[in-house]
Amino acid sequence: MSSLKSTDQGTSAIHEAATEGNLETLKRLVEDLDDKNPSIDSCTFTKTGRQYVPQEFYECHTCEFSQGVVICPICAITCHSNHDVKYKHFSYGGGFCDCGAGDFGTCNAPSDYSTPLHLAAARGHLHILKFYQEILSDLSIVSSKGWTALHFAASTAQRCVLLVSFPVDSLLWQ
Repeated sequence: MSSLKSTDQGTSAIHEAATEGNLETLKRLVEDLDDKNPSIDSCTFTKTGRQYVPQEFYECHTCEFSQGVVICPICAITCHSNHDVKYKHFSYGGGFCDCGAGDFGTCNAPSDYSTPLHLAAARGHLHILKFYQEILSDLSIVSSKGWTALHFAASTAQRCVLLVSFPVDSLLWQ
C-alpha cells in the first residue's frame, strides 16, 4: 500500500485509549484538539450511499476489480489493508465507494461513527466517562445508529454501572 496516504493516527490512538480505559493517554491525545470526542472515520458509502459525491478514490489491484471500481480511503486502510492499493484520483464529478456498497463482498470498515465516549461506555470505563463529563458540555452525542453512551453501555451489560454514576438525562437525547 505504498501509494496510500496515511490516516489520522491521532484519532485512532484516541479511540484505542478510550476502548482500553487508558485515561492518561487519552488526556494527552485530546489536550490540543478542538473536538475532544471525534467519531471514528467510516466508509464514505455510509454517508453518500450510491450518490455521486466528489471524493478521493483508490484502486485495489489484489481484488482484481473491473475497470472503474473504486474504494474510499477508509476501506483502503481497513478492508484492503494488506492488498496492493494505489491512489487513483480525486473525482470532482463524484462517485461512491464500491466496497462500502457491498457489491464485492462485505465491507469491514467502521460504520457507526461511534466516539471515544461511546467506546468507553461500552467497556464500562467510568474514569473515562467522568473525564468526558468534565470536559464536554453535551454527553448526548449520538452515533449513526442514534445511540448515546447509555445505549452503548446497555448493549454490553454496563447499564447498572452507568446509571449509578451518571444522571440519566445527561446521557439520553435532549
